[in-house]
Amino acid sequence: MLESLQKWDDALFLWVNNRWESPILDPLMLVGTALGNGGYLYPLGIALMLVFSRTTMMRDCILWTVASLAGLLAEGSLKHLVARPRPLEHFSSAIRRHDIHV
Repeated sequence: MLESLQKWDDALFLWVNNRWESPILDPLMLVGTALGNGGYLYPLGIALMLVFSRTTMMRDCILWTVASLAGLLAEGSLKHLVARPRPLEHFSSAIRRHDIHV
């Protein structure tokens, strides 16, 4: 089962990597990755709520907090349950041979 899932995962990674390569999209993906890696989206969401939702701010902050905690719990649980290597680690030898461009 996991072997077939890994094959599907490899095919999806290579499809995205080969089809979506673009000088415009590359910097956007770097920004998106940096935002997700550092946990910057949580304070950004709260700041946006402070600016745009004055009348329902308390309710929105509670919902944002609960959704964020649920997301962190789900993400942390799935990472440990699945425990598969990251694509760059999985394809590292092909990247070094220049068979795959990332």
